[in-house]
Amino acid sequence: MPYREQIGARLWNAADNTGQVIVQHTTESEGGNTSVIGYLERTRAGSYQTMVDFDGEEVRMVPDNRQAWGAMNQGNRRGLHVCAMGRAEWDRARWLREGKLLERTAMRYAEWSRLYSIPLVKISAPQAAAGQRGIVGHIDISAAFHESDHWDPGHHFPYDVVIARAREINTGSTNKEDTMPSAQDIAKAVLDTQLTRPDGTPSETVGNVLAWIDQHAAQLVVEQLGPGSEAIRGHVVNPTRWDELGDRTQVEALAALLEAAGIGPRPVK
Repeated sequence: MPYREQIGARLWNAADNTGQVIVQHTTESEGGNTSVIGYLERTRAGSYQTMVDFDGEEVRMVPDNRQAWGAMNQGNRRGLHVCAMGRAEWDRARWLREGKLLERTAMRYAEWSRLYSIPLVKISAPQAAAGQRGIVGHIDISAAFHESDHWDPGHHFPYDVVIARAREINTGSTNKEDTMPSAQDIAKAVLDTQLTRPDGTPSETVGNVLAWIDQHAAQLVVEQLGPGSEAIRGHVVNPTRWDELGDRTQVEALAALLEAAGIGPRPVK
């Protein structure tokens, strides 16, 4: 997903933040990163470490080791701030339509968690006020420290979806495991594959061809080693010596016949 930096306006406090919490915001706009950031640069009315657009583009506005102007004194001092394009009034279904935005937001949560050991867990306003580390919304910062009345990203932002995805990113696992075909499914797909002859005409399935190979091989094994030998698995089988051939194997009996007929070994070319 696209990433760029737009930090020339220096929309931050010189002091570092504590990295206690990841703070989620919304732009309360749908105009796109360029428009919103342009407004913030002109007015110097606020900023975030990073902003995420509907197409998944992430724009870096404030370095991690500076205080963004995102949630008043307490929130700015304590948090790393990420702002999503969208509105606090949206319901869960509306948020879930923005797959690229949520994916990029999860990537941001995951990276900050790795870098600063911030737990990937949603915490409440009282927990944030008590110094617990985790993920909050601006609404929780407002409730915890009473410095503003902002309530973004609203009551229905899908933290559970974003946090679960962030955990997957950091553990290297994905939901694809849940949809992977079983070994039986893979085997069936292979056996049902239609083969073609060298001239391009349709032939039999892989399963039928393997069955015929097994059948003919079994017949040859029986002829060479004796009845029942086709079922033997797992160890080397000694050739059967036949009473009808004078306690010889088939190969030995054929060699004896050739010798009796005066037919010598084939000349080596």
